[in-house]
Amino acid sequence: MLKKLLSAVGALVLSAGFVVTTGVASAEAAAVAGPPDGQCVVDVIHHPGVAEVSHEEYQYDKVIPGTAEVSHQEWRYRTRTVTYGYVEHKFIHSTWDFVSGGTTTISGHGTVSGHWINTGTLAWRAIPDSVINAVWGSGGIPDSLIGGSESSPKGDVPLSAYGAPGSAGSAPYYATKVLNPTGYTDWGPWSGYSTTQPTASDTVQVDDPITVIDTAAVPPYTVYYVDGGSPSTSVGDASWITASTLDGWTQFNERKVVDSAAIDAWDEDVYGTCPSTPCVSQSGTWYTEDSAPTQEADGLHFTGPSAPAVDWYHLVTGNIEGTVGSSYTITSASGYHAALVYEFHRQGLADFSDYATLAIEPYLNGWAPGDTGTFTVTHSTLVWTSKITSGLGSQGQPATIDEMSAIFPSNTLISQGLHLGTNSVDGQYTVVSAVTGCGDVSFVPPVPVAADPGSAGTCNPDGSVADGAVNVDWMPTSVEYTITGGPGNVNIVATGPSTALPPGTYTVTAAPLNGHVLTGTTQWQETIADPSPCKLPTLVNWPTDAVATQPTCTGHDGTLTVGVDFGVSFFDKVDYFLDGVPITSQTMSLAPGSYTVTTAPKFAGDGLTGPGTFSITITPSTVACGDLKTLALTGSSPNGAVESGFGLLAAGLALVAMRLARRRRSLQH
Repeated sequence: MLKKLLSAVGALVLSAGFVVTTGVASAEAAAVAGPPDGQCVVDVIHHPGVAEVSHEEYQYDKVIPGTAEVSHQEWRYRTRTVTYGYVEHKFIHSTWDFVSGGTTTISGHGTVSGHWINTGTLAWRAIPDSVINAVWGSGGIPDSLIGGSESSPKGDVPLSAYGAPGSAGSAPYYATKVLNPTGYTDWGPWSGYSTTQPTASDTVQVDDPITVIDTAAVPPYTVYYVDGGSPSTSVGDASWITASTLDGWTQFNERKVVDSAAIDAWDEDVYGTCPSTPCVSQSGTWYTEDSAPTQEADGLHFTGPSAPAVDWYHLVTGNIEGTVGSSYTITSASGYHAALVYEFHRQGLADFSDYATLAIEPYLNGWAPGDTGTFTVTHSTLVWTSKITSGLGSQGQPATIDEMSAIFPSNTLISQGLHLGTNSVDGQYTVVSAVTGCGDVSFVPPVPVAADPGSAGTCNPDGSVADGAVNVDWMPTSVEYTITGGPGNVNIVATGPSTALPPGTYTVTAAPLNGHVLTGTTQWQETIADPSPCKLPTLVNWPTDAVATQPTCTGHDGTLTVGVDFGVSFFDKVDYFLDGVPITSQTMSLAPGSYTVTTAPKFAGDGLTGPGTFSITITPSTVACGDLKTLALTGSSPNGAVESGFGLLAAGLALVAMRLARRRRSLQH
């Protein structure tokens, strides 16, 4: 699997600094990102490692000292005057009004706090007592000027008489005179602030002072080094530089920058589509929906025609992608193959309207009619469903497993089954022995296997050791036997019940075929006994002979007899060849013609006393078969010829025995 390097995935923050990685190989970066959704590893590419290339970088700051605050105090005040029993109030109808702030000088009457402003709004307004007292003094407003009302003013008064600017002009007024029990006028408006501190008295009220900051205090602050620019108060503007020291600045951060990450030998995962939900059997019971297959010794037999189709299924869960890896083994087929089928809900809804069947047919995936073997579902296996009548996924345009999964992204499996199509015809069949992937099932009865003993080696006539045999209970359609070991360290598959091998100890391993399940012993040892030492045979010289008997009439073959000497057969001691072809029978028919018979000792070390080559000629007869005359035997007794023959045979055997005895004596000496 891929080794995911920390240096290839970004910055790792540490208390003493952090690491920044740049320039990571794109292939590795892509691999680190992980597999796309719904995919998994389908291959691994090995990459050699490379050394890390990096450098250190630093950030700097410094503290700028602060400055103290510079300030001064200011005061304001307001006044009132002593009254003499009465207080007069004078009201004007004007846009001008006398308000707090500042001071006003009244010609010939001194200065009072407050000032005149033009409000822009015409209204009745009172002239403050401080202004009235300043103008009229202790005598107050003359009685001749008292009187009037808002609805009936007393007359007009120039406002400049009370300190207003000349532009204020004159305004209608009325005046009242009331008894003042306090002995003072009301406090006038506040003056403006001034650095001169007034003295408080009964007629002067001083407000608390205020502090006016001329220059604000500046606290110490930190600035950060910006390479090629002015220092900044924002740490985010601080530059990373490679200098490890900087005059007048303090290093406050450091980092290791990986220009190209160190990569050990690493494996890059190659991703492809993988099952998101594996197919899992929910029931070990198989059901028949339409008509059941026939259970035979070699598996399930699906035969046609069938309407509706032969069907055999069991319940599963999973999804279409989860069928990848499923397989089934067809041990025999004629015409249309049985298909592996899955029922599924297209959108995961458990209702009949959402139901569909997925058909996985070998003939759509490269199999020819009659092919056998194990068909395994892969991501590229072509499938179809009758719910799609045209286009991708239909029977006319089958889709891959991955494509069908994309067509129905929320599918859920219901069942796995085997199905012989309705277009099969009488005589067609399929034999299925096993299904795997969604609960492994073998449809063939268990095959018992037992150990067999080996057959011992034997001695050849020449003293050599002949092979013995490893023996098995031969079941070529159910069991495969592998033979290993022995003096030659063989590793072969048995092709029959007995396998000829030299003496030694061999291991036999039995493996099931065509979906069979084996019981009993599946591995054992067989020993081929060694008969050594083998006794060498006694060596002799054997006689040879080849005699032709001519045809007795036209149209008949002649006869060749070999290996008879003086009436005694030595055919099993000598090899005879007719024109180079081994003669396997002591007597054989020969058509007219010329032949050459050659001989050779059958056993090494033996010799021949007769010729090594015979020339044989078969001459056609000119006598018609119907003209043969009766041949008569002469003698005094009906059995005379037989008795005479036995006499000759006895004499011949005696002569041969004498010759063999002489041969053995010559060998012993």
